[in-house]
Amino acid sequence: MKRKMNFVLAFLIGFFVVMPSVNAKTTVNEQEYDTLEDAINAIGGVEATFKITSDEVGNAKTINIPAGANYTIDGGNFTVNYSFNLDATSAENSTLKIMNLIMDGNNSLGMAIKSQNQTTKPNELTLSVTNSTIRNYKEKGLYLTNIKNLLVDNVKFNDLATTTQTWCTGDYALDVNLIGIQDAEITIKNSTFAGKSGGNSPIKVTQRGGFDDINTDIPYYSVGHSNDPASIASLVVENCDFTAVTGNSKGDVIIGSSPNTDGSARTSATLYDYKVVAKEGTTTEVYTRSTKEAEESGANKPFIVEAGSPLMQLTNYVLNSDDSNIDLEENKTYQLSYYFGDKGATIVNAPTVTFRSSDDSIVSVSSDGVLTAKKTGTATIYATYDSGEYNWQVNVVADNETVAGEEVENPNTSDGVLLFLGLTVVGFAGVALAYRRLHN
Repeated sequence: MKRKMNFVLAFLIGFFVVMPSVNAKTTVNEQEYDTLEDAINAIGGVEATFKITSDEVGNAKTINIPAGANYTIDGGNFTVNYSFNLDATSAENSTLKIMNLIMDGNNSLGMAIKSQNQTTKPNELTLSVTNSTIRNYKEKGLYLTNIKNLLVDNVKFNDLATTTQTWCTGDYALDVNLIGIQDAEITIKNSTFAGKSGGNSPIKVTQRGGFDDINTDIPYYSVGHSNDPASIASLVVENCDFTAVTGNSKGDVIIGSSPNTDGSARTSATLYDYKVVAKEGTTTEVYTRSTKEAEESGANKPFIVEAGSPLMQLTNYVLNSDDSNIDLEENKTYQLSYYFGDKGATIVNAPTVTFRSSDDSIVSVSSDGVLTAKKTGTATIYATYDSGEYNWQVNVVADNETVAGEEVENPNTSDGVLLFLGLTVVGFAGVALAYRRLHN
């Protein structure tokens, strides 16, 4: 009996030792800490999940996240006065997932999330921010130079880049200034931007380095060095709302970076695939950076993206079509279906398509892809553009046959079936009438 009592007592003592503290604000793997900062300092660059259980406000500060970390931060819809600074200089790649978190800069912090390295080869960052709010930061919301994979989904950006910076007048709420990273994939969707969200624009995405980037702020990747410039595999900005933004001077989404110090455009910074889809009931302005003269004179105008008609830029154009082999009656015309990228999209700098027929006497084709069937037979229609060729087989069949100058109904058509049924009914009625007269 005594041994059993000792066991129960030991169990109860152990249970209360590991019970969650009601005063704890952040829990990591069942370990409680007073603040998220305390938890990160204790955990270090490993894989961990942080769950915030109350607001952490009133003491705005920067939290450093070490390279190599693989963190998931579940904010529980609580508010923190933090700026997250991610180490981008180490060779160890990092992953950060933030969800259900309200990040408030308290009008004193510079950026909500910063991962910057412009002098050495950077590590790669995978970052997702979902179902969250970023507000009241003076310089930017997100500033990322080493992002490999970025997902921003259902995030509210409000009052960011509110101060005029001497080193970057205007600025952006979400700034991807990619340096040294290859084939980055960036998706920004279902998010809203409101208030002062960048004097230039809410979103900027650019790939730095290359043959025409002569600025000196990235000496490791600028002209004259052999290091590979950054490259973007894809950018998607979809279903975002910019209607409540104030003070942006260059549209909603900027493609590329500001001109070089000599006024020339950094054209290599704009050469990547992107797609912009406007939210229903709104438009999105997409501004591609150009020369200093064109921008200052106002000659460089943004594209206006209407809802339902995406704007796309591709670096490798492949023609698509809804048509394959086509059967066409003599003397009929037909508009070929052909497009680059998504059907119905407006394509930036789309290549010119030219058409030709292998036999114009059978079927001809206009400059905009309208077929005209001339006589029975088969011909090939070719569509040629800068980087490729597409073709369709067209089989021209005889027009409806005629008898004594009158067109004969096709029995397979609904009109032919109706005619047949009508004649059948009339025939039966005639037989019935004859039978009645015969027996009266």
